[in-house]
Amino acid sequence: MTNIKLIDLDDTLISTEEIYNKIQQQWANFTLEHLNLKSLTAQNIISIQEENDIKKITSHGLTRERFPASLADTYRELSRKAGESDRLREKHAKEAYIIGMGVFDYKNWPQNLLPGAKSTLEFLTEQGDELFVVTLGDKKVQRNKLDFYNLHRWFDDNHICIVPVSKKDTIEKVSRFKNKNKIWFIGNSKKSDIAPSLEAEIGAIYIPRGKWSHDHYDLDNLDHSRLITLDEIGKIPQIYFTHLSGKD
Repeated sequence: MTNIKLIDLDDTLISTEEIYNKIQQQWANFTLEHLNLKSLTAQNIISIQEENDIKKITSHGLTRERFPASLADTYRELSRKAGESDRLREKHAKEAYIIGMGVFDYKNWPQNLLPGAKSTLEFLTEQGDELFVVTLGDKKVQRNKLDFYNLHRWFDDNHICIVPVSKKDTIEKVSRFKNKNKIWFIGNSKKSDIAPSLEAEIGAIYIPRGKWSHDHYDLDNLDHSRLITLDEIGKIPQIYFTHLSGKD
């Protein structure tokens, strides 16, 4: 059986959180320019927005509208507290939404994959591994990222899995009736990548990156015998033949 690698997209192969951080900062500066928020700093209001954003993930999933809507809604919340007029509140909330849509603008995207990602994908391909990209999010947005970074070089259409809420079903579907010793998931999120992989009894390579609170998760109750932590994806070739080659 061929070795199988399931690989996360955002903040594993490409840098995503830094784009959101940049747009959040633009929105925070915009909000502070228009509202008298007294002692609140940009980081204070970003923290409020992040709480609202996480609530929207819980209720609506990782849709395209979620993030810009959370900026607009948080602006409205802060605007009411600052006593801004209804007319200006709605005008500025719409502008906040437009700022949020900047995360989908190619001009704001880094031009290259994360360091070590390209060489690792090429290495895994040379070994004959079967590669899947498994990513959460809006299908159109994620397809645009795959196209922008030309990731079809390594993942054909039958090996691209874009799911709205959870990767668990996809991981279980790919690993069903296969030798799980030959299957590994590579990702940066304990919640979305590592936990469902360990629960499915396949291997997991955790590459910590970013501080998004949605990714926080307690792995203490899971079997860690097939969990490897690396500080960068480019180190995968170094451990491949000792840990990842799928020997029984």
